[in-house]
Amino acid sequence: MLEEGDIISLDGTLGEVYIGELKSEPPKPSQEFNILMEWSDEFRRLKVRANAETTTDTLKALEFGAEGIGLCRTEHMFFEGERIIPMREMIMSDSVQGRKRALKKLIKYQISDFESIFILLKDKPITVRLLDPPMHEFLPKSDIEMTDLANVIGVTPTYVREMLLRLSESNPMLGHRGVRLGLSYPEIYEMQVEAILRAAHKLYKDDGITITPEIMIPLVMNASELAFNDSKELAATIEPVQLSDAHQQYQFLSDESMRKVMVSHRIVSPMLVGIKDTSGLGNNAEELQTASVLMDNTVIRPMQVTILDELEKILEYNGIDLDIYFKTLQPLEFTDLTNAISEAEIEKETGVKKDIEEEVKEKVEEQIENVE
Repeated sequence: MLEEGDIISLDGTLGEVYIGELKSEPPKPSQEFNILMEWSDEFRRLKVRANAETTTDTLKALEFGAEGIGLCRTEHMFFEGERIIPMREMIMSDSVQGRKRALKKLIKYQISDFESIFILLKDKPITVRLLDPPMHEFLPKSDIEMTDLANVIGVTPTYVREMLLRLSESNPMLGHRGVRLGLSYPEIYEMQVEAILRAAHKLYKDDGITITPEIMIPLVMNASELAFNDSKELAATIEPVQLSDAHQQYQFLSDESMRKVMVSHRIVSPMLVGIKDTSGLGNNAEELQTASVLMDNTVIRPMQVTILDELEKILEYNGIDLDIYFKTLQPLEFTDLTNAISEAEIEKETGVKKDIEEEVKEKVEEQIENVE
């Protein structure tokens, strides 16, 4: 008979439970697993990276055969030890100068973090995601922590509580985070990019190791967000690439976009902006639908209207009476059916005939009922 407080041991591989505390050791791949992976290596085309932002996680990932780091979440680097205080100091500051003073204390930690990870990876790739979560997640929650923070940075506990309330959000997944945080406080991303490049340069200078970090700017929904300022001199520009072959031009732009600016893995898929890659596809339906609707309303539909207007002029000039429209190829769940009432209009919006599949018919009818 077991009672509360008794120690048991679990064998996760065999699925067995033992009474008492057994001697344990860190798990490692079995010989059978290694043989299976070697067989797979002969035929596979897929490359597997791991999520890691510490040396411990990086070593473990490499031990299991990861071919790089697919996501290094930099926000996890600020919660530990001494660095949480200057991080909170930066958040509490109400001026650029104050934030930069705090960031000077943080950059040494960031450089050290990236150096330690880069040296383990050597020539393997790493995608570094710049700071993403809402700022209130870094702030203290208890009264004691608030008082301690207030004493360290020279403000009142009341001020700390007010900042916590001001920064809290009802839906932080769609709130002031990611690139929107970078737009409000560009000095944060400037510090992180500087730390990444300084760490990469140091390893090249000292050890001859060439690091090519892929820097991810989170939650990007359109190109204008990447300007990070209102200066015309520093704003992002779009220039034509002179290539005779259209496919080559598209592939070049796709590769450059993925290599230089990776769209975040949450709110927008690279496919929504014409990049043939699924690495950025998110799994939050609300965010994906928001991104899809924004893209549809601000980019796709205005272009469709322009194209249809010109085509109709050509048809009218040639005396041709033809009803032309675009068929939407996006998922039905992301299609706005607010103004689609008739079956013909529904087919225009979705590209799906109602009699093709009963399940699709039910979804369309349900959305129309919600509208009514």
